[in-house]
Amino acid sequence: MPYFIDPHTYKSPNYDNRPSGTVVDAIVIHTTEGRWPSDAEWLCNPDAGVSCHYVIPPTGVIIYRLVPDGRRAWHAGTSSYAGRSNWNNFSIGVEVSHMQGDAWPAGQHDMLASLCRKLIDAYPIAEVNIAAHRWVAPDRKIDPTDWNDSDFKAWIASLYTPTIVRYVVTSPCAILTARAGDAPPAAGPDNGQTWLDVGDIVNGESQPENGWLWISDDEFNPPGIGFVPASYAERL
Repeated sequence: MPYFIDPHTYKSPNYDNRPSGTVVDAIVIHTTEGRWPSDAEWLCNPDAGVSCHYVIPPTGVIIYRLVPDGRRAWHAGTSSYAGRSNWNNFSIGVEVSHMQGDAWPAGQHDMLASLCRKLIDAYPIAEVNIAAHRWVAPDRKIDPTDWNDSDFKAWIASLYTPTIVRYVVTSPCAILTARAGDAPPAAGPDNGQTWLDVGDIVNGESQPENGWLWISDDEFNPPGIGFVPASYAERL
């Protein structure tokens, strides 16, 4: 789901420096257990003593950044999970504006997934290092609420499954075997290679990597045969 990050509207003073040499490699998911926008405002109140890096409102297409990724937001508190403690040190805290008993809007789930995929692309975040707040602080916390452990674990796994979308080819090209212009062409029926013409429909990954798309050879197969420049295809 397309979204925008707004780093200006809400800014929290409740953070400090991460320990020297820290590698950001985890995400903790929270629910605010409050109503929008007072919950976001509370996270920015110096008297609160709590914060997060991002907060996702119930509706809309804007995600608000309260604390820069490189700083330590105060979101996890006393915490221990997966053999590690002090999760504030190395994690990104994401708060979702939600109160226990309310329904989760579909768009809010989509924005959370999009943000987490962006963070996974930016940092070395393994699947085991995405956690519910209640997992890292089980004696104190129950959030994210209205999201049971089995569904939450399945959702985490889905973040590591490539999202497949359909593309139309806009420039004729050969499919290559690597993300490089001098890579060998993928084998196929067109004089020993696989050729795409303008108007061909293919399946590909949702986000190009370094200007290249991992694609299929037609509209029926999943991605896997090779790569084309992202500028040679448009998303349908």
